[in-house]
Amino acid sequence: MVEKIGKVLKKFDFLSIWAGKLTSFLIIAITLFQVREVVARYIFDKPTIWNWELCTMLYAALFLMGGAWVMQEKKHVSTDIIYVRLSPRTRAYLDIVTYLCFFTVFVGVMLWQGVEMALDSIKIGETSYTQWGPPIYPSKTMMVVAFVLLTMQGIAKIMRDIIFVTTGKEI
Repeated sequence: MVEKIGKVLKKFDFLSIWAGKLTSFLIIAITLFQVREVVARYIFDKPTIWNWELCTMLYAALFLMGGAWVMQEKKHVSTDIIYVRLSPRTRAYLDIVTYLCFFTVFVGVMLWQGVEMALDSIKIGETSYTQWGPPIYPSKTMMVVAFVLLTMQGIAKIMRDIIFVTTGKEI
C-alpha cells in the first residue's frame, strides 16, 4: 500500500518539478523584454505601452507556478530556531498539524476564490483597464492551476509525514 502511495506522490513531485522548471525560463523572456524596453525608451525614445504589464503577468506566472516545485524541494522560507532542534518524528507531527490547520485553509480559500474569479473573468472576457488592454482571464486561470499544483504538493507532504510517523520510513 505504501509503495502505491509512493508512486502517486512521485507523480505529484514530477508535475511540480516539471511546471516549475518550465516556467523558470520565463525569467529569460522577462529579462529580454525589459532590455528591449530600456533600449526602446532611452536610445530610440520610443517606449511601449505594453512591456511593463506583460512582464508583470509573466512574473506572476513564474512566481505562482514555481511554488509547488519550491515546496517539493523544501526551499520555502521558514524560521527554524526551534523546529531544527526537534526529532524528525516530532517535526513530522508538527508539520501534519500545521499543514492541516493552516495550509489546507489557505489553499482551500485560494482555490475557491480563484476558481470563482477565473470563471467570472472567462465569462465576461475580462481585459486589463490599461490602454493596451490584454486579456486577464489567462492569468487568473493560471493562478488556479498553480494552486492545484500547490495543493497536490501539500497533500504529498502530509502523506509523506503520516507515513513517516506511522512506519518510520521516508518515501
